Amino acid sequence: MTRAGFPGRGVLTLAVALTLGSAASSRGATLAERAAQIDAPERGGEVTLAGPLAVGRAEIVPEPGTRVHTLMAGGVPCGLVLEGPAQLRYRVEDRFSIPVAERNVRRFSTLMTKRLNKGTEALEISTRLDDAVIWGRGLGEPGQARGAGLPDWAAKLLAGRRFPAPSHDLLAAEANGLESARYALMRGELADLLLRVDPRAGEENLYRVAKGVERGNTFREGLWETALVSQPIGRAWWDRPPAELVA
Repeated sequence: MTRAGFPGRGVLTLAVALTLGSAASSRGATLAERAAQIDAPERGGEVTLAGPLAVGRAEIVPEPGTRVHTLMAGGVPCGLVLEGPAQLRYRVEDRFSIPVAERNVRRFSTLMTKRLNKGTEALEISTRLDDAVIWGRGLGEPGQARGAGLPDWAAKLLAGRRFPAPSHDLLAAEANGLESARYALMRGELADLLLRVDPRAGEENLYRVAKGVERGNTFREGLWETALVSQPIGRAWWDRPPAELVA
C-alpha cells in the first residue's frame, strides 16, 4: 500500500489488465483484436442526425448533402464518419485556457475566434471541415457492417501518427467504467485537427496534426499533434484528477 492507503502502480496495472481482459473475452475477442477493430472499423448504415453533433465542448454541424454513417468495431457501433462539408464550433470555457487558445489559434488563418456574450469568459473557435471521423461509445446505430469504414485521409493519419490511437482512449475509458470518451479526426481546408475528450484525466484537448520530426535525436518523421486548446473537464486546473489505471 502507498502512503495514502491506495495500491501501488503495479497493483493498479494488474487490476486494469484483468478488467480489460474480462471485457475482451466477454465479446469473444482478445484485447489486441478489439483495439485493431476500433482503429480500423467497418462501415455500418447511414444515420440521420437530429441536430449538431456534440463532441465534448465542440459542435459539428453537417451541411446539406453531407452523409453520416455508423462505424462498427466487431459488430458494435464505435463512432461516426461524416463525408462532406461541416462547420466546427469549439467552445473554450475555462478562463485560464482562453488567452492561451487565442495565442495558439492566431497562427492559423483558417481558424476563426470570437468572444461569446461580451463580459463572460467564453471563446468560440470555428472553421469549415471537409470530412470528420468521431470515435465514441453510444454513437451510431447497430446494423450490418459493409466493408472498410475509414476514408483514405483518416487511415493515412492513423498510419503515420506519433500520438495515441482511438482504441487507447476508448478501451481505457471502458476499463474505468466511463462512456464519454471521444476521439475525433477532422480534415479542414489547410489543417487536420484532432480532438480528444478524456474523462479519465478530466481534460479535453484540441490539436493541429501536421508532419514533423521526432522530438529527440532519432530524426524520425511522422504526424505529430500540436496543442491549440487544453481545458479541464468537471474540475479546476488546480484540482487533482483521480489516479488513472494504466495497462
